[in-house]
Amino acid sequence: MGIFQFTSNSRSVTVEEDVQVVILHVQRLFGFQSNLTKLTYQTIPGSAKPLEDFIPIYNGELMFLPFQTDAVIEISVIDDNVSEMEEFFLVNLTAVEILDVQPVNPAWSPRLNPAFSVATVNILANDILHGILSLGPEFIYVEEDANNSTPNTVMLHIRRTKGFTGDIEVTVKTFGGLSAQSGVDSYPFGNVYGKSNFTWAAEGEDFEEQSVSLTLLDGERESKLSIRIFDDDEPEGQEVFYVFLSNPEHGAQIVEGKDEYGFAAFATVIIAGNIFFPQKISKYIWVK
Repeated sequence: MGIFQFTSNSRSVTVEEDVQVVILHVQRLFGFQSNLTKLTYQTIPGSAKPLEDFIPIYNGELMFLPFQTDAVIEISVIDDNVSEMEEFFLVNLTAVEILDVQPVNPAWSPRLNPAFSVATVNILANDILHGILSLGPEFIYVEEDANNSTPNTVMLHIRRTKGFTGDIEVTVKTFGGLSAQSGVDSYPFGNVYGKSNFTWAAEGEDFEEQSVSLTLLDGERESKLSIRIFDDDEPEGQEVFYVFLSNPEHGAQIVEGKDEYGFAAFATVIIAGNIFFPQKISKYIWVK
């Protein structure tokens, strides 16, 4: 009355995470000319988790009509925003029974082929995201005047969210008056310049110029970068420079807009200089 098994192209299937539905084919060999037959099946978790990576099926039913030799099982795959490696789950044919006329000889009863009654579904993450990177605080206010001949420094935090697997890299660059005059990177943060009333701080004169490639190791969520502020004897008002992220590598991305911490793709550093504006302080983070 038939032997039931997964077809050869359904015993191990690999799909993208955004495929939505996996289709597996089950075939009946021999004895297909009669009998209404029911198969039951279930999903078994592997590294893929039920309700997170796929919709589980605990007691699925598959019907074979007389003369029918092939039927399909459909399983929904969940596309999430979590960075993950390749995952898998199993689909197991658990039982088969005849629903209409039973065979006189029990040896004619339908059965499963145990060698091919389990299918493996491999899910490939379609985003391959190993972290969204941001830089902060958004604004930093720092004095130019040094204490005890020790230069003031600005401390920046490079934060990694939404994916922590694998080693990733990103370049952190300063951008001041010299970069603006030379047109380097063509103003990498849009139109903030034209809307601001400020004086540029100059690389090498007012602050330490940097272009650093930072690596965040597997599981590492934050890195730091310090930039020295230079003290000169010239009286001057507040000056501004920027620090920004570029060139993410190995599956990392740079945040668009701001993340949940208020960090963005760049930070603004305001140097008070030798002319002090106390009314400005409340807007920014004060760094000594």
